[in-house]
Amino acid sequence: MTERFISSDLHLGHRAITEKYGRPWDTVEEMNEAIIERWNERVALADQVYIVGDVGVCSARVLSELIRRLNGRLYLVRGNHDRWRGAYKQAVIDRFEWIKDVYTLKYDECRTFFFHYPCYTWPRAHKGDWHAHGHCHGNLIADESTRHDVSLETHDYYPYHWDEFRGIMQKKTYKVVDHHGTHE
Repeated sequence: MTERFISSDLHLGHRAITEKYGRPWDTVEEMNEAIIERWNERVALADQVYIVGDVGVCSARVLSELIRRLNGRLYLVRGNHDRWRGAYKQAVIDRFEWIKDVYTLKYDECRTFFFHYPCYTWPRAHKGDWHAHGHCHGNLIADESTRHDVSLETHDYYPYHWDEFRGIMQKKTYKVVDHHGTHE
């Protein structure tokens, strides 16, 4: 059975990230290997994985080699570091089923709005739709709004299984007030 996962902010190949966000590895190579190992522990080849930005910060050649080792069918909602250039750009792009700037997934009982940056409100937030974001690396204060930071730092450097994400979101109670009133 195909499973569904969500994650963001892998920052593969990003030499400064271990120090900047206190990642528990001494070198970027150790970090890359640990992330790939943890990812592949959970994700099978046929599983769907929605990455909400910042796959890697390195050359397209290196990134292409690293992401080819990640299991799953990958879908990317672009983050601020996902702008590749150079000869290997197409190899990076070809690894993804699609690449978008924003995406809304209707699955199970709710829609989830994917955008790399956290939003105070988003389409259908007043109806209880969820928002999965990254960018903050777990540095935002947790609240009851129906948004969640899915950065690797928030889940011991593993991607969230959809059931884990859904469990977190179902416990949240705050809905954004709709400025349109009660109109449908």
